[in-house]
Amino acid sequence: MGSVCSSRSSAPVEASPTTKMPSLKLVYFDGKGRGEPIRWILAAGGQAFEQEKFGFEEWPAKKPTTPYGSVPLLEVDGEPLCQTLAIARYAGTIGGLVSTDPFKNALGDEAADTMAELCSTFFSTMFEKDAEKKAADEKKLFEETMPKIFGLWESRMSTKFLTADKPIWQDVFLGHWLSRFAEINPQLIAKYPKLTALKDAVLQIDGVKKYLANPPTYSIPL
Repeated sequence: MGSVCSSRSSAPVEASPTTKMPSLKLVYFDGKGRGEPIRWILAAGGQAFEQEKFGFEEWPAKKPTTPYGSVPLLEVDGEPLCQTLAIARYAGTIGGLVSTDPFKNALGDEAADTMAELCSTFFSTMFEKDAEKKAADEKKLFEETMPKIFGLWESRMSTKFLTADKPIWQDVFLGHWLSRFAEINPQLIAKYPKLTALKDAVLQIDGVKKYLANPPTYSIPL
């Protein structure tokens, strides 16, 4: 991912000091899930935000109040913004975690979109009720699907992060999920030293370090 555009500028876009930052409230379940990478991106960009968290038992009543019947949802000055990657992209943009090079941003989007697809498969597998199907799906995910994708990313990377030596929001998105998957299957992630280095570099971003120094507690384990 880095080699195809290494000659281009890698400096992130800086937010204007005169720009009034919006009031942000993240609405999501009382768990990590799809909300946690957004929290990391907001933290990495130095964005203050409130949270509205709720349990699974509250979801049937709350679901009809959301535009698409889904969360996460980010309220921006009271206006709802939906869909995980749209929220992540917005959070990264206002936090300056974007490149001035459109192609590098597109390469980052490619990786983030692919990781989001992996995560959808992961959650479907985790919530599968048929034990035999669940075991088969987990085996395929961790032994076939993930190695194929992670191997591709590993072969493309020639810089510290996805497309440069400075992070963009997609790095934080991937870094979060690589960290989560490393908790579940350490041997898998350890096979990819460049991705492991990216994960570790994301954990060293000041905002992420500060956020994780006093991690929130959740009632939902996933």
